[in-house]
Amino acid sequence: MRLLILLMALASSASFAGQADFTVWIETQEEAGRLAVVPYVKASKPASLRYVLISHKEGGSGTSNTRQAGSINVIPAAPLALSRLLLGADAGDRYTIELRMYEDDRLVAEQTVTYPN
Repeated sequence: MRLLILLMALASSASFAGQADFTVWIETQEEAGRLAVVPYVKASKPASLRYVLISHKEGGSGTSNTRQAGSINVIPAAPLALSRLLLGADAGDRYTIELRMYEDDRLVAEQTVTYPN
């Protein structure tokens, strides 16, 4: 079974300090017993950004955390995939995945999803 979850939080994810210059969201999809996670950003202005992607898993085998971070230069254009993360997804596993976007150490957008939701 393939499950695609697209969460675009236009109002809640991108509005900080009156700014709506960046929108972020996370897509998840089951792939052969794994969970594929792809974070995205869309910008309305050029910027140098830094992102942090954190996943927290709780399941039968215990808990685990992963953290991925990077820098990116964005221009106003189509959505841009930031990375691709593959996580083990056994029956009963539950994930919380957080994406945070920063400009000059200022949080400008964030999104949190749970899987399964």
